[in-house]
Amino acid sequence: MKCSTETLSKITALLVADFEEQMKTGTSSSDELEQGLREALQSIGQASLGQLLTLKDEHTQAVQEACSCGQTARRISRREGKILSVFGWITYRRSYYGCPHCHRCWYALDEREHLRAGSASSGMSRLLGVAGVTVSFEEAQRHIQEYLRVDVSVNTIRAETQRIGNLQVEREKQWMAKSQNLTYLQQRE
Repeated sequence: MKCSTETLSKITALLVADFEEQMKTGTSSSDELEQGLREALQSIGQASLGQLLTLKDEHTQAVQEACSCGQTARRISRREGKILSVFGWITYRRSYYGCPHCHRCWYALDEREHLRAGSASSGMSRLLGVAGVTVSFEEAQRHIQEYLRVDVSVNTIRAETQRIGNLQVEREKQWMAKSQNLTYLQQRE
């Protein structure tokens, strides 16, 4: 998804006007302007992503949802969730469903969008995994803070790196199984 150039122009004009007012009251170095703008854009991303996920739930989730048991579940409530994104921790609200037949409860938005409340988003998870395999977890923590301005614990980096490693192990098992499957190999081009 992309913003229209008109929207970007309006946001730019608002930010420049705000920073211009601040510059009138004192001198600002280019470094201070750059860091201030970076923090402002991060705050915009953080607030926007949370609101967009909430809107996505409101627009796509109905009062009733099909359950995996084949019955119809009802929305019990809308509950808050938090995920660690490239903008930092974001908060969003999503529908919570319960099936009276099999007693299964779930968040449909989380399942559809592969969100893991309390954990990293898929984009952040990839970055944490790359950082975790490139350098030590402690150094990766410093890099993430410096690059993204997001505080992440060493344990979170370790967990995400290990999770991605486990996924890779599963992929490689599937590749090995396919490499031994004569029918699959004959069908490949």
